[in-house]
Amino acid sequence: VPFRWMLTQRLRDDLSGQNFMNYSDSFHTLGNTIAIGSTSYNVGKGQVLILYDSGNGMQIRATLRDPSGVVGDGYGAFVHLFKAGGLLNIAVTALYKNDDGAVFLY
Repeated sequence: VPFRWMLTQRLRDDLSGQNFMNYSDSFHTLGNTIAIGSTSYNVGKGQVLILYDSGNGMQIRATLRDPSGVVGDGYGAFVHLFKAGGLLNIAVTALYKNDDGAVFLY
């Protein structure tokens, strides 16, 4: 018998209301946490949303942005959650930062 998938929650930014926004250029999960990266949010400077499910569905816990970001630098193109020293960390790429790219570690 094939497994049947059932939609449990739709993650979407209902506040932007703009069709051209890429809500999820990238995502990564670790346990009950999901990171969703978008290069077009923040007026094209990109951002990463960190969501956590404590049993009541995914809720936004943090929004990460590059304070010196520029339009088109690719911030949020790839995200990766990982544990180091028992703490949750995230790596975020900015593919075109300063023309040669960068990885931000939080």
